[in-house]
Amino acid sequence: MRPEKALALGDEPEKVPDVAQVLVRFPNGERKGRRFESNTLYDCVDSLGLLETEEYSLITNFPRTVYRRDK
Repeated sequence: MRPEKALALGDEPEKVPDVAQVLVRFPNGERKGRRFESNTLYDCVDSLGLLETEEYSLITNFPRTVYRRDK
């Protein structure tokens, strides 16, 4: 599943107003950053292979907001 999700991401988009830049911090302390055009963030996190679970939440620092896959 991981390679398919990585391929589905395509090339990283240029830095423009409609693109979000995201830095993900994993439980082991490792950080990965990428820009996204659409709702492909979960595919990116899944493709990195740093989590041993399929259930996780994404959390913003400020304002603190928890995003689950079903949101």
